[in-house]
Amino acid sequence: MAAQVATQVAAQRKGDPYAQVAAQVATEVAKRTATQKRKGDPYGAYRFRVEIRGIQVAGFSEIRGLEAETEVEEYREGGVNGYVHRFPGVTRYPPLVMKRGITGDYSLWEWYAGVNEGNISRKQGAVILLTRSQRALKEVCRWSFNGAYPVKWIGPEFSSSSNEVAVETLEIIHNGLKLVKKPD
Repeated sequence: MAAQVATQVAAQRKGDPYAQVAAQVATEVAKRTATQKRKGDPYGAYRFRVEIRGIQVAGFSEIRGLEAETEVEEYREGGVNGYVHRFPGVTRYPPLVMKRGITGDYSLWEWYAGVNEGNISRKQGAVILLTRSQRALKEVCRWSFNGAYPVKWIGPEFSSSSNEVAVETLEIIHNGLKLVKKPD
């Protein structure tokens, strides 16, 4: 937006060298601010990567299930009727649900098929949030999980009247999440 305004000003003052310099500066500032983040700005949810130890994982289009919920146990103390004591109970983690376009890489299916045959291969992995830092992607933080194995695989839905990408969905259970923050 600022670059467009600066270009218009420069066009109006074609002979003015200061207007042309101002237009160039405004263009550079607009380019930089479009890619730079201020410290308090939230990150986009569209740049992420998944790592699963021992499996080359192609890009996923969607990840769900980065959640943790702690049950609350209530205790009524005798003689105290004004409130109930609440204590943390068991923390539960729902399955991670990952979707990606089907490629020539069958490692996720093979992992699921192995578990289905009784060969449970628990793996470590992480969901990694990325941001663009100048020209490269930079890791912001990661949610690590361990003891993971697949419990559900869903293949693509086919339709001759559609031109959508064939997508596979893998659901894995795990022993919990750990947030690992990266230093600034």
